[in-house]
Amino acid sequence: MKRFIITSEKFSGQVELLYKNNTLAVIDFKQAILNDIQLRAIKNAAPVMEMNVPDAYSSFASITIVEGEIIVTLDDFIHEYPYKRNMHLLPARWDKMSQADKIEAVQSAKEYRAYCERNKQWYKPMIADTWLSKKEYKNNWKNL
Repeated sequence: MKRFIITSEKFSGQVELLYKNNTLAVIDFKQAILNDIQLRAIKNAAPVMEMNVPDAYSSFASITIVEGEIIVTLDDFIHEYPYKRNMHLLPARWDKMSQADKIEAVQSAKEYRAYCERNKQWYKPMIADTWLSKKEYKNNWKNL
């Protein structure tokens, strides 16, 4: 997963573009204060493929794009995961995971929480350690 940070003197904060497998996965405007025109311009210029990011914003005079590192912590995962039982088991498993798997697990935990909420009448969430050990974060929880 790659992260690009967009900043400008024309708006406050930053916009993040996240690419998974070289394809645009997320445009994050949470940390930016933009007017509607700026928001639409950045969103419409966002390239689908990661390799096109530098060229996509070349016509924007005041925009700076920096490739940033994605840092996720166990606390990020715990915050997103919907079931808080047996969290003491997580540090040992988390430390053995690759950085890419950690990022994917945090992103997938958000989708998993929504899945659990949609199906709360009949579905009970897994213990987080089991969810990670079975690599359930590889599932597409949006489509289940």
